Amino acid sequence: MSLGTIVLAAVIPKCPICVAAALAAVGVGTSVGLSVAPIVRPIGVAVAIATLVFVVWSEWQRRSRRSCVAACAKAGANDAAND
Repeated sequence: MSLGTIVLAAVIPKCPICVAAALAAVGVGTSVGLSVAPIVRPIGVAVAIATLVFVVWSEWQRRSRRSCVAACAKAGANDAAND
């Protein structure tokens, strides 16, 4: 991890009240949050679904590669035994 990532993780607010306080400190009220929420919510759902699909796909790829390696090793052992 880079130092910037660590500092950013330490500085960003982590609770909803802290987020509200940080937004209020820069002059952003709830009206902006209410107008942005309908846009941000579907994006968050899309990112979550894309992440789930990626994790399932990569696990499926890993398992299929592992079974292919095992089948190839078994075939190689059978070929060696037949020689």
